Amino acid sequence: MIKSIKYPWFYILCLSCTAIEASSQPHNGNAKAAFEESNLIDTAIDVGNQTILRFDLKGVQLTGVEPAPVNDDWQAVGFTQMPVYVTDPEQAAARTVSDCIAYYNYAFWVPNDDIQGAGVFIYEFPDKQKLATFIADAAHTGLRRHLQVGQFYIQVWSFYNDPDIAKEHLDILQAYYENLGAKLYVREE
Repeated sequence: MIKSIKYPWFYILCLSCTAIEASSQPHNGNAKAAFEESNLIDTAIDVGNQTILRFDLKGVQLTGVEPAPVNDDWQAVGFTQMPVYVTDPEQAAARTVSDCIAYYNYAFWVPNDDIQGAGVFIYEFPDKQKLATFIADAAHTGLRRHLQVGQFYIQVWSFYNDPDIAKEHLDILQAYYENLGAKLYVREE
């Protein structure tokens, strides 16, 4: 058939364009998968245990702050935006606390202010005993709330100058993680 066409290269070009156009059309059956792919987290240290990423902070907006820039240490391992995380147990223990096997941090800031901000830190431990030992020593202040679920410790925090906005940050972040199954940790006295 191509031999009978005067310009076969034009025919091949048209076929290629048609194939590209067809492949770029959304398919209703894959809408969820396409949405999930378009919202992938910036990944860098992503070998090993991935379960901590089920606690990724998605779609949360906090008054007066925006996602913080990533510092040089995290950029050196490949992160360009928040959140930053480590899922390799050896690297998590080296970068955070010795018993930690995975770590996640999503920080927000008031631009050009090194003090005001909010966010979440999540540590995964290899067992509940190591989590219990760690969380028993957690600092309890009005600026932080501590939650736990399974072998995960979740600290939500806000250092915002307006106490009402700081409380709003904490309430929003706490509710987000409670919806994912976490429970507020209350130290037994």
